[in-house]
Amino acid sequence: MHAHGLFLSHRGFKIDEIAQTYAVYRDMVVCWLNRWEQWAIIGLHRKSHPGIAGTA
Repeated sequence: MHAHGLFLSHRGFKIDEIAQTYAVYRDMVVCWLNRWEQWAIIGLHRKSHPGIAGTA
């Protein structure tokens, strides 16, 4: 999901459009983009999120 969201951003989709596509908050998409800018491919690795089943 993160990689495809970045692809959509590169193709000119707005952050709000990407958020709506994935049914996530706008801030989550901003986080994806920031991690990509800061860490490149390493930033795409999904970190664990307490409270979300299967990720903690």
